[in-house]
Amino acid sequence: MSVFFCPTQAYLEPFALTNNAEALRALGKRCLIVTGKTSAAASGAMDDLSEVLSSIDVAYDVYDEIEPNPSIHTCHNGGQRAKDFGAEYIFGIGGGSALDAAKAIAAYAANEMEPMGIYQAPASRPLSVAAIPTTAGTGSEVNGYAILTIPELGVKRTYSSPAAFPAVAFLDPRYTVSLPYSLMVSTALDAFCHCSESYFSPKATHLTRALSVKGVDLIWCGLMELEARDLAESVRLDLLTGAMLGGMCIAHTGTGYPHPMGYNLSLYHGLPHGTACALFEGGYLHRQTAAAPDLFGSFAYLANLPDVDSIAEILEAFAGKAPVLTDEEIERYAGLIVDAKNFSNSISPVPNDVSVLSELYRSLGGTE
Repeated sequence: MSVFFCPTQAYLEPFALTNNAEALRALGKRCLIVTGKTSAAASGAMDDLSEVLSSIDVAYDVYDEIEPNPSIHTCHNGGQRAKDFGAEYIFGIGGGSALDAAKAIAAYAANEMEPMGIYQAPASRPLSVAAIPTTAGTGSEVNGYAILTIPELGVKRTYSSPAAFPAVAFLDPRYTVSLPYSLMVSTALDAFCHCSESYFSPKATHLTRALSVKGVDLIWCGLMELEARDLAESVRLDLLTGAMLGGMCIAHTGTGYPHPMGYNLSLYHGLPHGTACALFEGGYLHRQTAAAPDLFGSFAYLANLPDVDSIAEILEAFAGKAPVLTDEEIERYAGLIVDAKNFSNSISPVPNDVSVLSELYRSLGGTE
């Protein structure tokens, strides 16, 4: 049996929020806006949202404490802020960090629990979430995942629930104009990884693969335009659409091993998430191609991609040089992620073995 689930009402167009403000009325009369320090304001989304909420008589408070790789403690504090304000729903604005945090805050706001309690099936349904992505990458606006950092353990861990899907999302390419070029590239790489890793998941279906290849087609073309410094609204809209499709896909299939491998490079070396994942994507695709050449052939044909060697070279060029890792760092990073489920989630699985994962880090070439 194949089931596809995406309860998010997604509006995808310029002026998506202002054109569809009525969609917010059903969520409540008080909301907590969750964002980082800069993206909501810089993109123009905060000004638009303030006007819209005022026009439909919704009171709001702003929690702008979300950091990159948001911690469970920041989100737990946000949940208390929502309770204190009496928020009826949460509105996330930003990249994947802000949107993921909004989902976690919605769960904390609806439950009395300690920070780690979010991983233990919270008893009450989370508050509803509305979302505005200001990047074209994570697809967090249309899935039920939140990637959170647990500082005490030095790891990222996923909170997931069918109830965590945003109720409504407004995808407007105008809100990505303020994004620095390097982050436009990194988020596009993240979206590419989502689509390709979903395609080669054993959980993939005909429907998720159809969305994957369309997403990759849009994202790959967008990357080529970005390389030529074409930042037209049509390019931004294609990237936003591809990222949304990637988010829908991984909601059903999850991601492959480049994601947990990349988490450590983000946490400990400051690499943007998409760049960190892309460093492993060429090797990942070579591995899938060797195991299932016909499946890769269909993927490349339907998504209008070049051969796997060319894909790997282009991804490597976009991602840039890997950080230099010591043997000690490699062993520690491999140990932190050895239990991740992502390693088995591909046509060609990787053993959950520290020595194998260490070799994957060494394959980047940035070792000393």
